[in-house]
Amino acid sequence: MWKVLFQTGGSRKFSGRTEDLLNLGLVLISLYHIYIFSSGAFEIFPHRSTHLGAIMAVSFLTYSFSLKNTRRFFFIDIGLALIVLAIMVYQRVHADFLIYERVMLLPGSLTWLELFMGAFMILMVLEAGRRSMGPILGLLSILFLLHAYFGPRLGGLLQHPGYSVAQIIDFIVFTEQGLYSIPLGISSTYIIMFLIFAGLVQETGATEFYRDLALALAGRSRGGPAKVAVIGSAFIGSITGSAAANVAITGSVTIPMMKRAGFEPYFAGAVEAAASKGGHILPPVMAGTVFIMAELLGVSYWSICVAAFVPASLYFLGVFLQVHFYALKHQTKLIEKDELPRLWQTLKTGWWHFVPFIVLVGLLAWGYSPIWSALWSLPFSVFVPLAAKLVGSFFNKDARLGETVPELLKELGQILFNGLSRPVRAVRLVMLATALSGIIMGVVMGTGLGTKLMSSVSAISQDRLWVALLISAAVSFLLGLSLSMVASYILTAILIVPAAVTLGVEPLAAHLWAFYFSSLSTITPPVGATFYQAAALANSPPFKTGWAATRLAIAAFIIPVFFVYYPALLLIGSLKDTLVVITAATLSIVMLSIGLEGWLFARLSGVQRVLFILAGCLFLIIKPIVVTVNLLFIALIIFWNWRGSRTKLLKTA
Repeated sequence: MWKVLFQTGGSRKFSGRTEDLLNLGLVLISLYHIYIFSSGAFEIFPHRSTHLGAIMAVSFLTYSFSLKNTRRFFFIDIGLALIVLAIMVYQRVHADFLIYERVMLLPGSLTWLELFMGAFMILMVLEAGRRSMGPILGLLSILFLLHAYFGPRLGGLLQHPGYSVAQIIDFIVFTEQGLYSIPLGISSTYIIMFLIFAGLVQETGATEFYRDLALALAGRSRGGPAKVAVIGSAFIGSITGSAAANVAITGSVTIPMMKRAGFEPYFAGAVEAAASKGGHILPPVMAGTVFIMAELLGVSYWSICVAAFVPASLYFLGVFLQVHFYALKHQTKLIEKDELPRLWQTLKTGWWHFVPFIVLVGLLAWGYSPIWSALWSLPFSVFVPLAAKLVGSFFNKDARLGETVPELLKELGQILFNGLSRPVRAVRLVMLATALSGIIMGVVMGTGLGTKLMSSVSAISQDRLWVALLISAAVSFLLGLSLSMVASYILTAILIVPAAVTLGVEPLAAHLWAFYFSSLSTITPPVGATFYQAAALANSPPFKTGWAATRLAIAAFIIPVFFVYYPALLLIGSLKDTLVVITAATLSIVMLSIGLEGWLFARLSGVQRVLFILAGCLFLIIKPIVVTVNLLFIALIIFWNWRGSRTKLLKTA
């Protein structure tokens, strides 16, 4: 029994009528969110309470207490779901008194019923988090709650006046702090709306279209299957923002193709894992973290998307180049032409899948809020593909309109049912991570721990920026090993990032730094879920796959250094500075890719590989004399390798 509390629960799988009823409930939750935002009936605390209560009830029904018995409900799970819903209703009905009147009249007072409900709600969030994500984030939350209570008895950095049990429960459960603070607010607004948009887009066949488009664009080149994985993951990552979804959608096609073309299984899995990881950092979704970042920074969502686009593009460039040089080095096979879709035919039969994204990006660029942009994009995501099919039926001699319309209506119903149930399943982990992170954030802010930690990091680093950055990277990475990426980023953002900002780092660069290193844990051994998933598809050793994926993702380690020291990479500053930094970063990635894969005109010697890697690192110092010497240095290495390739060719002849 007690051992189970320190383990993750099991994901329940249903079928038949049970599955249909559950999905109907998920659809109703999505429709509630759409109604709230489109009707203007939005109130902060009641909405966040409904979002948390409804999706937490779903979590109890879809995650079992343990890894056993995952195919049926238990009365305890149904009971917990109903109690959570009852507390949600109480909070909605009494929201005005709980949030506003009592703050002025009776601050900190709770009835016995409210005290019981509040304590139960905290325990249930902890339990739902354990079932879905494991115990680590819940244990951290408990640790911070104990810190809030025992503050007067602690010394040094951890000491503070302290709070009573009633005050802690009131603050965590019955205010717009704690559970219902900014992180949950982002989950209940921006993230859920973009997931609804992505769910509907996926159900219309957009992911298959983008996968075929990637095949048509890069399939015939050397290393084509791996390049398809990179391009396809970029396309699909912009929709899902999820590495796991990327691996599932593109990996099932590209990994077998890579193996048939001559890629070693471990490398095929590594390519898919590294490429899919890019879905986290590529706008517009960015795993939902972009919305939290915008709130913490107090800037627009669109400005972060614009700033993050160039670094994300450079990341994919790094993976693409390493794949290219690997394919040249190992002379992998080309895909047969008849196995590939034709570019024109692919565009002709699916160009309308671009329309929802054009509408979404256009509205965001025009200045509309992310929520309104997503709302207005929803009808385009569903009706444009169906309208295109209807128009296409007029040009099909064998099709009859009387048969086509009922088919399209049936397809519309299926798209709406599946597309509206998918987002609620996807938001469960994000919602629970933000709720538990909100507990920690509330305690950190309420006890003054955040300010003390900022001073401590500054003291440890002795105001040396590189030391503070290393601490931030290490904290982000270590948290990411056991927490979700969203939770890892939030904790780093509130505990460590402020110290880097005080040392002169551009705030956006500091947050993106934490975000990049939080996301790296998904592909790095020992616990990266993405490389395990890809290794399973490739039937390769997981650790070998993970280390190869880490090598392919080298740009994710280098790019943050560039934008922290040269914010122009984030399009902050003059056009001249931006062009210089982008050029330096691009050359750095090219040199590192050559050195790591060991091929240019011919196979590189060990010394040449080290020199190329060194040259790539030297581009981090953007000074005229250093760059000039480095370029001359690179020219000599390139000539050395070219001459060696010519000599070998002549000997062979």
